Amino acid sequence: MREYILRPNRRHKGFKMPPKLTDRAWAAGFFDGEGCVMGRDRKFDHTPNKCIHLELTVNNTHKKSIERLKELFNGNIQFIQSTNRCKDTWRWVASANVARIFLKSTLPYLITKKEQAEIGLKLLNLKNFQWSSERYSQEQELLNALRLLNKKGKREN
Repeated sequence: MREYILRPNRRHKGFKMPPKLTDRAWAAGFFDGEGCVMGRDRKFDHTPNKCIHLELTVNNTHKKSIERLKELFNGNIQFIQSTNRCKDTWRWVASANVARIFLKSTLPYLITKKEQAEIGLKLLNLKNFQWSSERYSQEQELLNALRLLNKKGKREN
């Protein structure tokens, strides 16, 4: 199994050294069961170019588990108040460098979301290059592959 070298990014306040292997394995299992890797087209006002925004989310009614993800990897927590008889939900959200660190550190342990995580890392790695229409078309291909994997219903092999 390939072990990734993880370095804390000093720009993210409070980021500690990478989590222990047991914490990475726990986070991967939790993410496999409750998480989502999603991307979408974004266009910002300050630039004429479009780009793909990658986001990781985990929704759960157990607040302490969501807080544990934030403690281990940073990210943000959102509270979703129930409008019907369902329980209130907490959502952990990660993008950019937090998503990259999370995916790199949990990839060896992922099963269900492994393909999505690999595509997510490829998308994030494209961000290291200057914007071009060629790069955007590569991002679009990866986004379409991710959407196909995330599509609900029966899959055809």
